[in-house]
Amino acid sequence: MDIVTRKLIQTITEIAAGQNASQPSVEQSVSTTKSPITDEEGGMAIGELKVLAQKAQELANMMKDDTQLEAWVQSKITKAKDYISSVHDYMNGNPDKVD
Repeated sequence: MDIVTRKLIQTITEIAAGQNASQPSVEQSVSTTKSPITDEEGGMAIGELKVLAQKAQELANMMKDDTQLEAWVQSKITKAKDYISSVHDYMNGNPDKVD
């Protein structure tokens, strides 16, 4: 498993578990004041991140460092990492890093 895949899994797992102590939590980064209309986006996002972390871990467990992947599979993993990194950077107060 390459370093990018390991970092992706680590980041997703930390976000889903809320364990990234060196960085502010999502709750600290996002206003928690309720507007008259709420859609519970936070709960939805947390649920999806937990599923993402679980599936990323399962995929990592299926692979070895020398696992050969088809180009489309590599592309999907790279896109997933890029998308999660963009959201992470935005939520972490680094909008200049967001594509």
